[in-house]
Amino acid sequence: MTRARIRIGYTKKGVDASRWYTVPLLEPAGNLHEVARTMNLLSPLGVTGEAPKMRVFPSQHEMLHFKLLADAAGGLKKPCLAMHISSRRPENRWPLDSFISLGRKWAERYGTRIMLLWSPGSEKNVYHPGDDEKAGAIVNALGQDVLACRTSHLSELIAVLSMADIVVGGDGGAMHMAAGLGKPIVTMWGSTNQDRWRPFGIDHIILQGKSRRAEDISVEAVSAALDSLLYTKSCF
Repeated sequence: MTRARIRIGYTKKGVDASRWYTVPLLEPAGNLHEVARTMNLLSPLGVTGEAPKMRVFPSQHEMLHFKLLADAAGGLKKPCLAMHISSRRPENRWPLDSFISLGRKWAERYGTRIMLLWSPGSEKNVYHPGDDEKAGAIVNALGQDVLACRTSHLSELIAVLSMADIVVGGDGGAMHMAAGLGKPIVTMWGSTNQDRWRPFGIDHIILQGKSRRAEDISVEAVSAALDSLLYTKSCF
């Protein structure tokens, strides 16, 4: 449809893909990371080698906005945790009560305020359900120990993540943005393939539920993983 002169894409063995691609490539064998799979599409153009780390740059304007928001609420102290509670896939969603318990543990141990992140919108929206209700419940439970950072735009999400020392949350886009910002990450997974979709090029710990559901992961396991990364990365 683009009428591009060169069209490169993956196809399966025995499938005639000439209708779509001028340079069809066989799907790579094994569980390559998605970054490596995508990088391999450039090989017919002579671009080879390992992909560099992803780099994401926050907007200084957006960072100032959230810094002022944090200062007005009493400020943030190290180690600063960004907690993203949303995940598109149900099996990758960590329970609300678990996030609340983790938030309480973090606040009691370090005396700092958590930056709360979520997908904005109501859970009742059938087209683009969000987690406003879930975020509200966490704010009500944690009170002054949490700073609600509602991010309606990707640039806002990136700005808040850039202010964190460490990030915790489910498998999803926010996790990959945090990786691009160089943040250590603890993430709770359900059925997602770790080899293909793990955070790329950054220190991380993936916890995966035994039954391939994130809800099986304990608060204690997540808390221990956060402590492990904190001391490894010297986030104080």
